[in-house]
Amino acid sequence: MANPVVHWEIGGRDMAALREFYGKAFGWMMTDAGPDYALVAPADGGVGGGVMRGRGGGPPYGAIYGPVG
Repeated sequence: MANPVVHWEIGGRDMAALREFYGKAFGWMMTDAGPDYALVAPADGGVGGGVMRGRGGGPPYGAIYGPVG
């Protein structure tokens, strides 16, 4: 694959609600990486990502990251 996904993020206003919802919906294991960020472990050969509380009251979002360069 020429441009693989290397990381993804889901952001929203309520960190506790994000963790609860995605943890239950997908069985994601999350590790705290700061007060407003949790890393999601990769599973079944997939790519890990992160769940975060958005800054400045912005709308919820999803982002997909590829390699730099």
